[in-house]
Amino acid sequence: MNDQEYAYCPVCGTALTGTYVMGKSYRHCPEGHYTFYPGQSVGAVALLAEQGNILLERRAIEPGYGMWALPGGMAERGESMEQCMMREVFEETGLLVEPVRLLDALGGKHVCTVFYEARLVGGQLVKSDESMELRWFAPEEIPLEQIAFPRHKDMLLRWLGLSDKGGE
Repeated sequence: MNDQEYAYCPVCGTALTGTYVMGKSYRHCPEGHYTFYPGQSVGAVALLAEQGNILLERRAIEPGYGMWALPGGMAERGESMEQCMMREVFEETGLLVEPVRLLDALGGKHVCTVFYEARLVGGQLVKSDESMELRWFAPEEIPLEQIAFPRHKDMLLRWLGLSDKGGE
C-alpha cells in the first residue's frame, strides 16, 4: 500500500493528515496513534552506554511524543541494519557510533526492531527535530514508566539485568 492509499489510522480510524519529519512528508493520525512510514517495516536502535550511563531521547514527534526512547529509527531502501542504526543515531543525536554486537530483533504488529549495542566513535551531542531532549541516564535514573515503546522498555530491563527475555 502506498502513501496515497493509506487514508485512515489503523488504531482509531481517524483520517490521516500530512506531517513532516526531518523534511519528509508522512501520513499521520492527528490523534497521535500512528504515523505511516510507507515501505518501511524494519528499524534499528542503539543501546549506547558510556561510563555506565545510557543515552535516551525525549521524542518530539509521534508516536510517543514527550516520552523517552532509545535512539534509532526506520531503515531506508537498500540500507543494512547496521547502516540504519548508525544513520539514525547520527540524525537524532549528532553522535557517530558503530555497532558492537547485535542484541536482539523483536517483532511486533507493524515493525521489527533490531537492537544493537553501540560504541561512541565521535560527533557532538545535538538534538534533532525528532528530539525534545537528549540525556545520559544512570541506571537508577532511567524513567522506565515513561519509555515510549514496549520493546525499548524490554531491552532496557534486560540491560539493567531485570529481565532476560524480550517482549513484543
